[in-house]
Amino acid sequence: MAETSIQEITSGTLSQIKKLTNINQTALNIKDLSDSVKNSSNEVEKEMRFITNIAEQTNFLAKNASIEASRAGKYGRKFAVVADKVRKLIEESKIVVGSSSEKILFSIEELNSSAEKQIASIEEIAVTYNRLIKLSEKLKTGLTEEHKINKTIQKIYL
Repeated sequence: MAETSIQEITSGTLSQIKKLTNINQTALNIKDLSDSVKNSSNEVEKEMRFITNIAEQTNFLAKNASIEASRAGKYGRKFAVVADKVRKLIEESKIVVGSSSEKILFSIEELNSSAEKQIASIEEIAVTYNRLIKLSEKLKTGLTEEHKINKTIQKIYL
């Protein structure tokens, strides 16, 4: 009976070690995913800055075109209208890019925060599993000692 208990404890301990290994791997996967999202967000942020820069340069060109159109007098009126529309489109583009950037950054911050909380929870679980494994090992040692004592007692009385 004691040998069966020892085997059950050993089996349980090995099972817990496997679970702990899986939990640690999950934590690593979450961290890798979080790092990947951070890298992607940095790339998106660079692209958004690039688009904003192009919009600012185009806006500058549209203002210059509007000035040149006003210098041309009545011959430049149609061109001034086009330049004004281009400038308005650029302003709208800048607003959309700014809004999109804010939404993306907020989503990424939320994702990172969630990933950090999950990793912290997994680390707590890992600590608990380690404690359980140590307790299982102590119990196994105690049962092994008890089994030895029982065998010794049986030898004495048989």
